[in-house]
This record gives sequence, structure tokens and C-alpha cells, in this order.
Amino acid sequence: IVKLNEKYSALSYERVFPEYKDKALGDKLGLADFYYIKLGTQQAAEAAQEFSKSPNVISAEQRYKEVLITTKSFPSSGKVYQKNLPSSGKSAPAPHGLYPTDVLFKYQWYLENTGQNLTGLVPPTPHGEVGLPGADIKAPQAWRYYFSGTPPRNDTIIVNIVGLPAKINHEDLQANIVLLGGDHITNSPGSSDGTAASGVAAAVTNNSFGIASLCWTCKTNPRDAYYAIEEIIYATDHGARVISLNFLTILIYGGSAYQQAVNYAHGHNVVVVAPAGLGGNRIWLPGALENVISVGIDHNVKRVIAL
Repeated sequence: IVKLNEKYSALSYERVFPEYKDKALGDKLGLADFYYIKLGTQQAAEAAQEFSKSPNVISAEQRYKEVLITTKSFPSSGKVYQKNLPSSGKSAPAPHGLYPTDVLFKYQWYLENTGQNLTGLVPPTPHGEVGLPGADIKAPQAWRYYFSGTPPRNDTIIVNIVGLPAKINHEDLQANIVLLGGDHITNSPGSSDGTAASGVAAAVTNNSFGIASLCWTCKTNPRDAYYAIEEIIYATDHGARVISLNFLTILIYGGSAYQQAVNYAHGHNVVVVAPAGLGGNRIWLPGALENVISVGIDHNVKRVIAL
């Protein structure tokens, strides 16, 4: 390792996970044995290959301009949960739904698809502007079920969105932004994919403005995707119940560390979701990891979009 440090002008070693509250689980997963090596050269891919051949290194992976190494073996991930989907067939009649006052709800076909005409909306729908009634997630019925208990439920769930910056002072989002601290909070001066992702999850709902979010009582915490591996641990330790990894990378970029960070979240009953990928002869992270719900796409006519 010393010779490789000299060859690639290693500038520093830093722990990937310098802190984690659950010491027992973190140590079991080997979190203390992941390191970033900051290089003085631009040869991170080549360096990762050479470090991986060292008998003192269990794994080495490129992370952008750095090398991420593991110096000890770690256990395999925990139980992977699978759920069999119901067979296709005629759906049962939906119960009466609960409807929000948000002015753009009528266009949110994924929450309730009435066959509404989406002509002129940006972005345009790729399979036609008129939707297929019922090709949706039955959100109004879910809301009615959720809020119909005695007393009515009012759970505050933190959804951690790791991805592109979000506009945290957006008028339909600001009241539901919760800042958990740390150095990697994102903010965007304008609209972005990060703003959209945060809004779908936790926009202020039933306020006669903007869109409706799926979770009326959720708060969101937008974080920087560059630090996603660390952010999974940080969000878990600071009360997140759902972590949405709103980005894609390929297997060579920190796969082992991603997996152990996800396992840490899974050990605390945190739900982790991520995009399925962009196809091709590659394994896409983080959607390919165990204990991650990998999410694909369909559209307003119930046609799957190939990525």
C-alpha cells in the first residue's frame, strides 16, 4: 500500500463513515474500515485496479477522482424482502376518495388518472396526451383510508431526497423542508429535478396551490448526491424514515460502501428506493443493491418506458 500511495501521489486517507450512532451495527458491517484515498494524480480508475490487487485490501473502487478501499472483510447484506405482485385481473371497485384542493392536482395523472387531456403540458407525455382511466396509484383512496382512523393519523415522516439540488424556499415546498444539519444540504436558485423529486414526495398539500404530494404529512430533507454514501448513514441517524436515492451510477463507483450503508439503513427499518437504471450491459447503482426498492417507469396509458 505504501508503494501504491507513492506511485499515485496519495494526499490523504479519510474514513468514509467517520461517525455513526449505532456502533454495534456499524462495526458489524465494517463501516470503520472504508477509506477514501485522495490522489494527487488523475488516475483514479487505474489506481483502484492496482489497490484491489493488494493482499492488504479487500476491495478498491473508484469514486470520481478518489479511490475507495476496504481493508477488512464484511458480512453479506441482510435479508432481502420480496413481495409477489397480484395476478392481473379486474380491479375491485375503488372506495370514495379524499381529494386535495391543490390547483394542479387535476393534471397529476399518476395520483388519479381520469383520462384527462394533458395537451400543452411540459414535458409532453411520450405516449399520447389522453390517459387511460385507472392507470394510476389510487392516491385519493389511499388518502381516505389513511385519514379515516379514529383519531385521524398525522404521522410526520422524513423523506431524505439524495440527488440534484432542490429549491428549498420554493413556495409550495418551503414549509415542508426540514434541515437535519450536516454539510451537504442542497439548494437550487431555480426549478430542478431535485425540486420536482422533493415536491412529488412532500410538497405542501391541500393548500389550494401548486401540486399535491403523495404524502400530506411528510417532510423532506434534500441532500447532495456526491456524498450519497455518507448521506445514507447520516439520514438514518437523524430520523429519516425513507431515503430516495435520486441518481444513477455504475458498479465501479463505490458499490461495496453503498451496500453496507444501505444495510445500515435497512437495519433501522428505513425504506431505501432508487431508479432502476439506464439499461445496457452495466449494473446500475444504487438500484441494483440488495435491500433497495428499484423503481421503473410507466406512463399515463399504463405503458412501461424502457430505460
